Amino acid sequence: MEKDKKLDYKKEYKVLYQPATKPSIIDVPEMIFIAVDGKGNPNTCEAYKEAMEILYGLSFTIKMSKMSGTQPEGYFEYVVPPLEGFWTVEGISFDGINVTDKDKFCWTSMIRQPEFVTEEVFEKAKEALMKKKPELAGAIEKARYRKIKEGLCVQMMHKGSYDDEPKSIEKMKQYVTEMGYEEDFSDTRFHHEIYLSDPRRCAPEKLRTVIRHPVRKAFPVLENEDFLLRVVRMEDAGDLLKVYSDEKAVPFFNSDNCNGDDFHYTTLERMKQAIDFWIYSYVNHYFVRWTIVDKQKNEAIGTIEFFNRQAEDFFHECGLLRLDIRSDYEQNEMIQNILQLFLLPMKELLGCKMIATKAIPTATERIAALQELGFVHTDEKLIGTDDKRAYGDYMILKWNSHMNTGGQHDF
Repeated sequence: MEKDKKLDYKKEYKVLYQPATKPSIIDVPEMIFIAVDGKGNPNTCEAYKEAMEILYGLSFTIKMSKMSGTQPEGYFEYVVPPLEGFWTVEGISFDGINVTDKDKFCWTSMIRQPEFVTEEVFEKAKEALMKKKPELAGAIEKARYRKIKEGLCVQMMHKGSYDDEPKSIEKMKQYVTEMGYEEDFSDTRFHHEIYLSDPRRCAPEKLRTVIRHPVRKAFPVLENEDFLLRVVRMEDAGDLLKVYSDEKAVPFFNSDNCNGDDFHYTTLERMKQAIDFWIYSYVNHYFVRWTIVDKQKNEAIGTIEFFNRQAEDFFHECGLLRLDIRSDYEQNEMIQNILQLFLLPMKELLGCKMIATKAIPTATERIAALQELGFVHTDEKLIGTDDKRAYGDYMILKWNSHMNTGGQHDF
């Protein structure tokens, strides 16, 4: 960096801080922040006001350390970056629109720090600020040093008041869908705002705010003439109860390593609880469960669960497949028809080296279908993550084998 030149992150990294007023997809790299968590309406609560004092106090303590000759190793001149915030709401998944009570806001306010700021530098700044403002010592302890990598996001510049942000967010939602992505809010990915204007000195209609939402590539809807596969929805509960209360079908379901859940559900309430967990697991990147829809009957007749298993046994980096279908669909041709629709796209999406699925000896139709698709039996045992039990009766398909998908494909 040239001598006496200050690094202004807003100008140097325009893609992060100066996006267009129309949506775009961005892969946000890891950055260093000082952050403070809190709850309440930012317009009225003391906690938010206190957080601002702490964040700016720590940030300027680090910036001005050169004045006392205590600047960190690698220090360079810079402009303190703008205030940012992650926002959620108690009890709901918050997308920046669905809020009616600002007192329920949960926020993480934060300011980006230069790359030379380490945890040690942060701790020294806390000590210095506590000496300067001992009355804030307890609050200063709440500040955290964080490295945050947001990853894939959609963002745009919103011009106008904060209360008008839903108009921009609706544009982002539409763009995300059109580009083949989906929003990816979770316990670790949030509605994000970057404040480029000071609301105390700027008219509401002239405020400039970067709005950023987490996204991921949308899992495709898969279909052929007979079946459609899509991510499970709560409205599937009625149809799926017929599947999971089907006593002829339940023995074929794979409940290995599922904490005692045998997938035999006899009430709508229990079925909805299961679907709620499946949706939660999808949102938080644990596994994906698709609903299988019979297109002729417009009826959900089962589900498929799939995830790339990371473990210390033979099934490491293996796509684990659970197929739960109603007993009248437990037929060789129907099982092949469903799996032919599913297997190839999953190889591309999840990048696993093989697929494994359970087929107990009495599941003769399922075994025959799997064999015709190229699966073979294995004597290897799947070791439970928590219970450490050894589970058997698995069949595997390796991608360098031939799989019958209506033609021959060599992976």
